[in-house]
Amino acid sequence: MKPKLLGSLALVLALGAPLPGFAGVEAILGKWLAKAETPTGPIELEIEVRQEGAQLVGSAAMLQSSIPLANLVFEEPNISVDLSAGGQTFRLKGTLKDGRFSGTYEQVGGDMKGPWSMERRAAPASATDTGISGTWSSVSVTDNGDLALVLE
Repeated sequence: MKPKLLGSLALVLALGAPLPGFAGVEAILGKWLAKAETPTGPIELEIEVRQEGAQLVGSAAMLQSSIPLANLVFEEPNISVDLSAGGQTFRLKGTLKDGRFSGTYEQVGGDMKGPWSMERRAAPASATDTGISGTWSSVSVTDNGDLALVLE
């Protein structure tokens, strides 16, 4: 009976223990705006980081396409991630400080490298911030006549 109890206790402790690379992971979940300096000029990517079960996953959106992130590891305050685009893989490494990542990227198997940074994407403006207050007029046209409506 004791081995079964000890085995159950070990399982509970293992499941409750923080996973490697997941300490403080809440700090990086969500949408980010990443910027990198390249030989052809600056580029911007929207990066989204999610936690699915015991794994960090994410994607990068650029030029109306989505690219999955690979080897995404966050060990507070450091991040490392691979991004493959156009037949090339780039490894990004950075450090989180004051809510912002900064670091360097390098082309895997190549010589392109440079600085990059990433800041949390601002939340979209709420309806009240977009200035919809005022007077709105509407007319519904039906077979039985028109119904005018004015909202203030």
